[in-house]
Formats: sequence, C-alpha cells, structure tokens
Amino acid sequence: MPRRPWRRQCAILFVFVLGCALAVSVALLGSASQGNGAVQTPPKSPPVVPTDRTTPLLAQMTKVQRARAKLYAEFKGRDRLLDKNFSTDRFVDFISFPRTRTVEAALTDLACTSTHVLLAQVQSVESHPTEDGTFIFSDYDVRVIEAFRGEARPGAGARGVATFTRPGGSIIVDALPVPVEAMVSTFPSLTNGDTYLLFGTYVAEAEAVRTADWQGQFRLVDQRVIPLVTFDAIGVTPDGIDLGRVQRALRSVSCR
Repeated sequence: MPRRPWRRQCAILFVFVLGCALAVSVALLGSASQGNGAVQTPPKSPPVVPTDRTTPLLAQMTKVQRARAKLYAEFKGRDRLLDKNFSTDRFVDFISFPRTRTVEAALTDLACTSTHVLLAQVQSVESHPTEDGTFIFSDYDVRVIEAFRGEARPGAGARGVATFTRPGGSIIVDALPVPVEAMVSTFPSLTNGDTYLLFGTYVAEAEAVRTADWQGQFRLVDQRVIPLVTFDAIGVTPDGIDLGRVQRALRSVSCR
C-alpha cells in the first residue's frame, strides 16, 4: 500500500495548533489575574482585637482592692485572662516540713511566722483581676470564731470579722458563657459557709491578711482540722487532727 505523508503532516499540524491554543489560553488567564502589571491578592482580614473586659473591672475596684491586686506579681502571665476568655491552672511544687516535727512544733513554727492565726467561718467571697489582668485573686470576709494570734480585724475593733486575700478565683462576666477561672494547686478556693484555720500576714496598705504559706490553711470538718493541701510532715492522717489538740497547741504558743 502506498504511504500517505500528508496524513502525518496533518497530525503534526494538529498538534502544533492545539499547543498554540493552550498557550494562548494560559496567557489570557494570566492577564485576567493581573491589573496594571500588578498581581492582585485577596484583601487581608483585620487582626482580631480582644475585647477589653479587664479595664472596667479594675476601674470599679476600691483603693484597698487595687493594693491587694499588686500582691500577686509572681503569678503574672502573658495574656489578660478576661480579655481572651481564658482560664488557667497553676501547679506549684512544694517541699514539706521535715518528718521529725510534731504537730505542736509545726503549728508553733507556722504561728510564729504569721501575724494572724484565726479560726473563722467564710461569710463572703469576691474575686478580682490582678493589677495586670493576667491572673485572679479573691478576698474572703470571715467571721472570727477564735483569734489565736492577732486581733480579729486590724483597725476594726471588736467586730469579729477579717478579710483574707488569696491567689486564684473565678469571675463571671455577662458577655461570657462560662466563668473565667485562675486556680493555684497550693491555694485551693475556700467555700462560703465553711470554717477554716488560717495563718497569714497582715498587709497594711491592703487592709487584709494574706495567706502566704500554703501550709497555713486548714478546714474544720466534724471537729477535725484537715490540711487543704495534703502533706505528711506532721503526721496528719486523712481524718485530720483533733480540734482540741490544735487549740491547746496554739493557745500555748510562745514565740522567741
């Protein structure tokens, strides 16, 4: 059969034309995406600015509350919790008393390093942002049952009340669906209505007693004094220590 070179030439021409058409299409698409020689990019979304929920709360605080807000610099974080709707939980490692100490010796050491040792019932709690808004602290008004060291409330006479300030707490803001919380492993929150044995140091400008030592906080349950943070250095069992024994030890404390 004779060869037909024209078929091959037609095939080559067809491929050439098809290639040219593809090249033109690509060029047209490229030019459509350009304007005045510049590549067009989609507009960037504006940065998300957190809602400032902290400043209004700080502005509502009293002078003494603002003074208390300055006591917690060691808990300073990176972000303002309320603005970011962010809760945090701080775990603090700790070292207990030596095992050789007795209950009486441990209580004496705690009392002698405190300005106030109070057996008291929590009457109310109010939480606030710290000075920079990166953490939360709480003020607890307590009714004093017995003051083993220090007057019931410095400057308050015989009213029988005191204010303890502690790190951690929970703040409810109307615009947020859930509370913003800041917790510290060594300073659990106190429960309204419960009775506690608390050791602390009075801060004059804050007009409050600060619980500075994690070992100086106990809860009274069925006449037993139970540490809020469990430690075995003074032989404390899960059942706690008899309240009478604790009272006798604290009433007889003599600090050098």
